Amino acid sequence: MVGVPESAFDRNPATLGGRADAILCGVFRMETGLMARLDPQRLRPLELARSGIFAAVQTRDVEAQ
Repeated sequence: MVGVPESAFDRNPATLGGRADAILCGVFRMETGLMARLDPQRLRPLELARSGIFAAVQTRDVEAQ
């Protein structure tokens, strides 16, 4: 386990993109980079389905074939 002060917490940077916003609730800024914080509520199957995160992956996989 890593101890990180809550003061290092920040909202998702705009550079993370849409799929990251679907499951992350923010990041901790560390000396070595960013550590993402998953949002357990957003990882529920129903919430993942609502987010459309997998629909984008399936569409891209079909287009690649």
